[in-house]
Amino acid sequence: MRRLLLILLLIPIGILTVSAQEETPVPTPEVTYSLTPDSTLDILWIRMENRLNPYGEPQPIIRGEIYNPTETSLSDIELYAYGYANEGDEESVAEGFGYPVTICGFVPFDFTIQPMTKQYFDIPLEIYEEAPISHLIIQAVGYESDTIAEAAPLPDHITQMSDDEVVSVEFPRNEPTRYAVGCEKQPFTTWNWFGYNAESQAFEPMVHPGVEQITAQTREQMRLRDDAEFNHSFVSIAPISRRLVFQTGVNHFYTAQPDGSNRRYVHQDLSRFSLQGIIWTSDNDAFLAYYFGAFGEKVRYFTARANSEWISRSVYGGTVSFTVPGPNAQGTEVIITTDELGPVGYYVKHTFLTANYLLFEADPPGNNYPAPVWIQRQGIDRAYIARPIDGVPTLQCYNLRTETLTTLTALPLNLTENDRAWMWVSPDLSILMLSQNGIAGGLWQVDLTALPECE
Repeated sequence: MRRLLLILLLIPIGILTVSAQEETPVPTPEVTYSLTPDSTLDILWIRMENRLNPYGEPQPIIRGEIYNPTETSLSDIELYAYGYANEGDEESVAEGFGYPVTICGFVPFDFTIQPMTKQYFDIPLEIYEEAPISHLIIQAVGYESDTIAEAAPLPDHITQMSDDEVVSVEFPRNEPTRYAVGCEKQPFTTWNWFGYNAESQAFEPMVHPGVEQITAQTREQMRLRDDAEFNHSFVSIAPISRRLVFQTGVNHFYTAQPDGSNRRYVHQDLSRFSLQGIIWTSDNDAFLAYYFGAFGEKVRYFTARANSEWISRSVYGGTVSFTVPGPNAQGTEVIITTDELGPVGYYVKHTFLTANYLLFEADPPGNNYPAPVWIQRQGIDRAYIARPIDGVPTLQCYNLRTETLTTLTALPLNLTENDRAWMWVSPDLSILMLSQNGIAGGLWQVDLTALPECE
């Protein structure tokens, strides 16, 4: 009877066919949905996914975005879904209870959705009958809250480019700048990419050129046939040679030819460590792979080249860092934060030799802060460093030639222990791109030409 009453209470005009929007993931077009009359939140899009549950079994999940159309903040959000084999059926074949999540599926504590904003959600479904789901009835309710989050106005030299969870920015040669929205633990092929259009002077949805490189045959030769193993791979394409680097399901690290053939070992004994990202340097297809588990753990790393040639010691031999290391152009040195080499602070450490020297003393941030961006070319030797100063996320520049540290600007980061942030500097050194994932995620452009000189 409860299900029948729910159907009778539906708003007649509330039945919407799921369709793709310009800046959203591709929904499931064969599934329609309708909202119950008591819903206080709108739904922008949904799609059906199958994911592995904690027992290793596939489970259908509804992923989508809620939107707060009201002028008040809403908290204690409740999401219920009822799945039907056919629209108009009286008995559902699936039910589920959901919650707001980050794009990686993390459930934020005590979440409040602000007026005129949106947020991802997940609704895991419990299947009662083996039947395809073609229609969903969803209840999306939030309750008025006094919590109001007002973002501080940005200075003129910082522009917000996106309010989504941006995890990558690329400055490809002879191509427009592009950025990606997605979960940083997933392959770049699953991200939603946006490229700059000079005519419209805006970022627009695009297909990353590397997606065509990762074919079924490529995955076969990489021996990443299983989707779960591929999603765990952190596969990345070298910017110059387009060779592939990736890890297997047991965390062995490999490189391969652009078509996935000729796999070569780089590192085999990494099963106890969690790969968190890969940073490409500017020379010779060198890269840094960095590892840590939870927030607060020290970061291990190694550097190598896409042809599998070692540069550094193994992750067991290097000096660990409180923060994600920033490699130099060749991957032979890194900027780390440590207390193992003297007073706690920022150090330059050779990745193979014992050579090191202190840049400046400072209390380091956590491993969720961006890695330093180290620029070495045409007589320039400087590093851009993001760290909190008196509790305020701040951008500084260290000139390694003059040994001078210059404070540039406050940064609009709002990181919890579960969030991550990244930085990239354009080839002409005119702009710095800053991104963050999580509830306060976004992408910001910092005009370096409007800031003090890195003396």
